[in-house]
Amino acid sequence: MSEQRPRTTGDVTVLVVAMVSPIAYLLMLGLGWVLLAQWVPPVSPALSTRAYADEFLDHRSQIMGAAVVLMISTMTIMPFMGYLTTAVRRIEGRSGLLAMVMVISSTAFITLNFLTGAAFALAVFRPDRDPGLVQFAGDAGYFLFLGGTPTFLLIFAVLAYAGLVVQGRNTVILPRWLGWGCALTLMLFLPEIMLFFFRSGPFAYDGLFGFWIPTAIFIADMLGITVAIWQVEFGFRGLPFVRRFA
Repeated sequence: MSEQRPRTTGDVTVLVVAMVSPIAYLLMLGLGWVLLAQWVPPVSPALSTRAYADEFLDHRSQIMGAAVVLMISTMTIMPFMGYLTTAVRRIEGRSGLLAMVMVISSTAFITLNFLTGAAFALAVFRPDRDPGLVQFAGDAGYFLFLGGTPTFLLIFAVLAYAGLVVQGRNTVILPRWLGWGCALTLMLFLPEIMLFFFRSGPFAYDGLFGFWIPTAIFIADMLGITVAIWQVEFGFRGLPFVRRFA
């Protein structure tokens, strides 16, 4: 980062928090989604209403814990989104349109993240709830989290455009390899929107294109951006692919 003054301990602390923010977010998702709810893969949308509700109500405590962890994880991703918005603003040289789009898209993503946990909590809050309502709340949670792609795809579009087009080659605020990675992420996420039309098969929200591929891409993207932040802020240029594509 180009600074007008020497970097202080406080500056470094803030940068480190932003860098570990996506890692903390992924760890909390793993705690809630994998260890507590054991939703790898998610509950099948092809199940009958009764069977679907039983999957939730038979594990009420674990799912409620997972829902709370998911809602709390919202806080861990905020420094990360703040850093990316600031980086885009610096590339633009002012608080321009791209930075504003980042703010709006980040806010939408964070809001959906919280509402997903709230929907799952609603599904198991009352053990005597009608199975149809449990299924409704469960579907809503999965739709928000996995089908909410349009609300945050612009984050990747902005990062790709800012890093590859707006940013000059002699200025490295966002590494060019990150721009290409975000462009690829943008394209690979598009098929996920089909989960609204299928209850079984690869496009359902427990299927290959509805869950597995987007999950792998999302994890890779979070880790990739962490590496990018480290590269730019702390001079991480030791790897051949970093030297080549920076």
